[in-house]
Amino acid sequence: MEPTAKNVIAVHKATGLTVFRAKQFILYNPDELCARIIKAKSNALGLYDPIEDDPSLSAQISEAKAEDEKIVDRMQAERGLDKSLCYFGWCHTYWRETKRILRDRFGIEWFSPAEMNLGVKYD
Repeated sequence: MEPTAKNVIAVHKATGLTVFRAKQFILYNPDELCARIIKAKSNALGLYDPIEDDPSLSAQISEAKAEDEKIVDRMQAERGLDKSLCYFGWCHTYWRETKRILRDRFGIEWFSPAEMNLGVKYD
């Protein structure tokens, strides 16, 4: 993606980055990520990947998220962690597994909330 004034301002508005940092972000990150940040909507976690609103991908995304939950539940059980408790940092494991499943099984490039929301620390 070219760092045109229009694109830089769109990334700036979507992310809250300064105009200079928005330009740097466009220059050094994948075009697809920049495009999705510009198109993204917000929910409780901030910006989310707009492919999640694509009806043609909803079955694959739902399947990946259901499977990632099973994988993470198994990981937590192996560590003796109580599933009913909330542990810091596990959201990154869920997102990593969702990303892997969507990419490997369905050929879908998905960006996690951590990737979509620059500077936000999730735990």
